[in-house]
Amino acid sequence: MIGEPEAQPETGTAEPSMPADGTSRPTYVIDASRSGWMSRLGEAFGRRELLWMLVRRDISVRYREAVLGVAWAVVVPAASLGVYWFVFDVVFERQADDVPYVVFLFPAMLVWNYYSSSVGRAANAL
Repeated sequence: MIGEPEAQPETGTAEPSMPADGTSRPTYVIDASRSGWMSRLGEAFGRRELLWMLVRRDISVRYREAVLGVAWAVVVPAASLGVYWFVFDVVFERQADDVPYVVFLFPAMLVWNYYSSSVGRAANAL
């Protein structure tokens, strides 16, 4: 009936229950009593097939019209890493303290690429 509270499931997950008004569509009740990060992580793990499918779909759509396909996800960062290494380590003969320049360059490029893509996607979302 309208105005009557529905029974809350004790498991902390959204479980369907049939409505009392006789309609055929189930009603989902979400219990937020267990809203810690561990329960969210467990729920994400329980739906890992869905997450994997969405990631695969996003990657395939992003690189669908590229010549090399998904290989662009590896080729472009590796090529830019190679160009930076060649310019700063070979051409300018950068002297390192017994550590290859690529060891410093790769983590810096990871952080910069993450930051620049995040800002770009946030700007597109607006």
